[in-house]
Amino acid sequence: MPAAAVGSQHPAVTAIIPTCNRRELLLTTLRSVLAQRDVGLSVVIVDDASTDGSVSAVKSLRDPRVRLVSHVERRGVSQARNTGLEHAQTPWVAFVDDDDLWAPDKVASQVTAAVATGSLWACVGAIHVDKRLRIIGWNPGLPSGDISAPMNRGNAVPGGGSGVLVTTELARSLGGFDVSLSTLADWDFYLRLCQRSPVASVNRPLVGYRVHAASMSFNHRLALDDLDRLANKCPAVDSDRFAKLLLLRSPNLIDRLRSLAQLVQSEHDLRVLTHGIALLPLWLQNELRVRRSRHSIPPEVSAAAEAWLTKYRPVSARRPAAS
Repeated sequence: MPAAAVGSQHPAVTAIIPTCNRRELLLTTLRSVLAQRDVGLSVVIVDDASTDGSVSAVKSLRDPRVRLVSHVERRGVSQARNTGLEHAQTPWVAFVDDDDLWAPDKVASQVTAAVATGSLWACVGAIHVDKRLRIIGWNPGLPSGDISAPMNRGNAVPGGGSGVLVTTELARSLGGFDVSLSTLADWDFYLRLCQRSPVASVNRPLVGYRVHAASMSFNHRLALDDLDRLANKCPAVDSDRFAKLLLLRSPNLIDRLRSLAQLVQSEHDLRVLTHGIALLPLWLQNELRVRRSRHSIPPEVSAAAEAWLTKYRPVSARRPAAS
């Protein structure tokens, strides 16, 4: 590991960024990662056979903290994360997806919380933002400790694949991410972390989690396929409940209806159609709840998030999202 990557007075952490054909999003994410304070930071970017110039863009940065590893053929996000884990040479690793953002004290706050509680992993609160990085929601997460019960009902860790820091030793001992999973690979990984250690939770808005229709987390067909495999691995998971909740996760009502129309044509048609019909009234209720939530974010949370989010926005979007 380059000496410049790690400062001896700070905890050493490797940020792992899997990416595929998201050049501009990746560069914004990387800016936020490289802005981390009070940690000895290394970054491993694993390019999963991109064709959009992502590799050359990263190379042009010439930052000694950044190491680029490329897959010649596309191997998926789980394998990309595992490849990054193989190249980590620090006691801690933190994963971040190539469309999300970190507050500058995100990683340092997690290490401090984990060390203070004796936990082997840590999570943070996540502010939800739209494609222009305007705040639309807030997930403070759960208290520190054993979160196995809520995790069996769904992925209760804020920030998707971008909110967790874990000891490198523990992540490797678990075998990293399950390469047979895609959209639910982070949930599966966190379920296994729960079995090995309580979590240290930092309930501050330290991740900017993008909510947009192109996000892999809204690919319901992939998620349902993953859910079948996850339920076989973890019988305690409430897969029926999660299958219903999937149809509430799209960014808006039109996207939910579109997703339902696509899914009823798939091999899951009867299952999805049954859930969809039952959930039609709930969709409308959820739409109203989401709109209200934009106005119910605690002012101190919004202020704290705005303090670090603003510089990553395009100038035209540097104002609150419309209701």
